[in-house]
Amino acid sequence: MLKENAKERLLLILSLAGFLLSALTGMSEKADWLEVLCTTASDGCRETAAFTLAWLPVWAWGLVFYGVLVLTFSRAKKWMIWVVSAGMGVELSLAWVLFSKKLICVFCLGNLAVVILLVLLSFDRKRVWEMVSFCLFFWVLSGSVLIHGPESAASASGADRTEAPVAAAEVAGQVITMQELEAPFLNRIHEMQHEIYRLKKQRLDQLVADQVLHKEAVSRGITVQQLVTEEVLSKGASVTDEEVEKYLQENRGRMADWKGTQEELRDRVRSYLQQQKNLQGVMEFSKTLEPKYGVIVHLKEPSPPRTRIDVEGSPSWGPKDAPVAVVEFSDYQCPACRQAHEVVLKVREKYGNRLRWVFKDYPLKRHKDAERAAEAAHCANDQEKFWEYQDLLYSTTEELSGEKLELLAGKIGLAMGSFKACLDGGKYRAKVQKDIEDANKAGVDRTPTFLINGKMYTGAIPAERFSLLIEEELKAAAKKP
Repeated sequence: MLKENAKERLLLILSLAGFLLSALTGMSEKADWLEVLCTTASDGCRETAAFTLAWLPVWAWGLVFYGVLVLTFSRAKKWMIWVVSAGMGVELSLAWVLFSKKLICVFCLGNLAVVILLVLLSFDRKRVWEMVSFCLFFWVLSGSVLIHGPESAASASGADRTEAPVAAAEVAGQVITMQELEAPFLNRIHEMQHEIYRLKKQRLDQLVADQVLHKEAVSRGITVQQLVTEEVLSKGASVTDEEVEKYLQENRGRMADWKGTQEELRDRVRSYLQQQKNLQGVMEFSKTLEPKYGVIVHLKEPSPPRTRIDVEGSPSWGPKDAPVAVVEFSDYQCPACRQAHEVVLKVREKYGNRLRWVFKDYPLKRHKDAERAAEAAHCANDQEKFWEYQDLLYSTTEELSGEKLELLAGKIGLAMGSFKACLDGGKYRAKVQKDIEDANKAGVDRTPTFLINGKMYTGAIPAERFSLLIEEELKAAAKKP
């Protein structure tokens, strides 16, 4: 048995050690040597450094806990077991999250070991059930308010954790990860992967169709050609004159070198379109046979790239803890962005508090007024009218000159003196440039671009498609512990 003096000294040493570990957790993203230490095991330190408990980082609560523990040790030792039991409950909650997310955080594991030792040293056999009850109470309480992960494009509101870093190179012990290497090209890489998938899918559909048609023909005791004739060709619709004319109009450039007569050209187009209709009919018929012959397709469409974006200080709409976070990169002079904005308004209205929307600027160089318009929107945000001003920017097709920007500001009742001082003084010039830099680092190369829980989608997404993507993320969030 430890003597009382030795036990007290050990309790004090452990408290100081825990305080140091909590401080190191908070510093892990700011000190290079700590980051290297963390990432040799996993990316868990970086993840858990951004966990929050009642709006404060968990590591900050660790500093508070150990500070209170030292204070209790010096002033009211009889309360030690309750403080330690509460800390154990919170540590168990955090440990459960780390386990469920398969994260490894060296500092968190060290903290857990410290708290376990504190429990053993302050253990009172006569109050064991009281300690257990107090521990479980704080476990449940902390678990209900523990928010997992940083506010970013990938995890601001329910996104999955990114993969553990893989080294691409090392310079003087500093690791350059594959994620850093690929980040600017994520969208292009995904497009290439999707084209490969498309080619494979096209070939796989044909192979599956060949097999199910063959099996069906054998089961009926006829040839495949007879089966196709009976089920498709005999029922197929013929090509209309309107369809021929439409094809000729849409492909006028390709037909410029045609040497024959117009009637011969129409006959050739009609024959081509008929072949396409017949092929489509065969494929559709083969699809109806797939359940009969137990077709299971294992080929998976590549998921969009998932990335992280710093959204600190960016205009946001909706609660921080919404299960789906959307980060929009846009340009106020981009026609596709203007079209997308109509869909954005409908999506935000449809999903309400289940959605967190963050706006990031990505003015294209070819749009001469886009950067200044972006700065103007931030100046409107100073007067809490960012979204109203943005709606006006997207609604106009005129040049966004200084006079026009001021005119729009007057329409929503902004204080013009403050607005003009903000805009003319370039208050948000650096903010817009940082958004551009963040976009380039993440592989954003066009507007609009949307990150839906960190998954990147480009272009003006139709409302139906947008809803489908959000529903998928909502279902995924509902399955998480």
